[in-house]
Amino acid sequence: MALQARISERTKRVVYAFSAMALLLLPAAVSPLMLKEGIESAVVQEAYAATDTTKPKVAITKPSNGATLLPGTIQVTGTASDNSGGSGVGKVEVRIDTHSYKVATPKATGDWSTWSISFDEKDTGTHILSARATDKAGNKAWHSVSITVSSVSGGSTDKFGVKMIYPTKSNGEQWFMDMADADSDDRLDIGNSITKNSDGSWKIKSSQVRMNVHTSAGYDPDDIDTYNQKTMATQGYMQSSKDWRNVEITGYVKFNSASDENLSWYTRGGRHYDEDCEGTAYKGRLFYYSGETGFAKEQWHSGGYAFSSSKDVTSSIMDRWIGFKFVAYNTVQNSKTVAVLENWLNDEGDKTASWKKVVSRVDSGGWGDEGDHCSGSPDQIITWGGPIAGFRWDKASDVDFKWLSVREIQPPS
Repeated sequence: MALQARISERTKRVVYAFSAMALLLLPAAVSPLMLKEGIESAVVQEAYAATDTTKPKVAITKPSNGATLLPGTIQVTGTASDNSGGSGVGKVEVRIDTHSYKVATPKATGDWSTWSISFDEKDTGTHILSARATDKAGNKAWHSVSITVSSVSGGSTDKFGVKMIYPTKSNGEQWFMDMADADSDDRLDIGNSITKNSDGSWKIKSSQVRMNVHTSAGYDPDDIDTYNQKTMATQGYMQSSKDWRNVEITGYVKFNSASDENLSWYTRGGRHYDEDCEGTAYKGRLFYYSGETGFAKEQWHSGGYAFSSSKDVTSSIMDRWIGFKFVAYNTVQNSKTVAVLENWLNDEGDKTASWKKVVSRVDSGGWGDEGDHCSGSPDQIITWGGPIAGFRWDKASDVDFKWLSVREIQPPS
């Protein structure tokens, strides 16, 4: 009550002393009531500032972090609160990416325990939703989530019943492992012996795994006419027009015994062995113990690596089933063909419910400096397809795997 009296008395003095002068200077659209309310708000903030220095709390509850949404109206809801005995939440504002903040609608006047707001977003791709709560003392708090706006709803599933992030291209290349007899697949070069588990999955015991998947055209290095990266970028492929280029690579794994290394799904090259310029690739990576994920760009094998920063997205993946997807596709930005890379994680090991995009990157140039080793630009973007897509890991002596697939996708427009 003492604080309220102090605010009320001070407000009266300020309003009576300055309102007449201010109204002569402000635009006609500003009414005496608006001026009074603005001054009262400032006085309230000043009065509480000395006693309330604790930030409020704010959270976006919907959409969830990593959600994929269709273009159009995006409904955003959340919660906000202040500390016990604090000044109380004064407002919640929300923005998308770096646009201006918009004030949300509270549950009721002065009640910000829940709030809502909507945005119209038609641009496909990754966006950041940020909420900012301000209490009446001027303390601020923020919370952000990442969402993907895609023209694909993601409701379709593949032949295993696994969710497809992007649709298969009409008459496009696709491969699914033979779960009944994986060892006899002539398009899968495993390179190691495998055994079938009682649950239908497969086991491999090797400290170095390179499972290479060929297109329907097969793999023959004699059919590769050039390794000149500028030429391959122009023609769009390394071996043939059927090469893996815009792809979604999916695999489920359970690491039973391993040292601290990473798995990687990869595409856009050939065999990483004798011919160094054949060994180009983009790779989506996930580390066994740290749960970090990121990307690698291999401009030639094996000295042309460039790495992205890694992001902590989960706990250790040891001794549990997880699903991992690596997506690579070309798009045009500012009249230039660029490569979009995405890693998706299913942390629960189910087929559809738990897929989330955990990291993405656009290679528009400036990444890597070894392209001239193979007659390309130093930072040559790998826009061509390759005859091999693959699944690899190192320093893991016991790994179970299932539902591996590679699909040529229709990229989002």
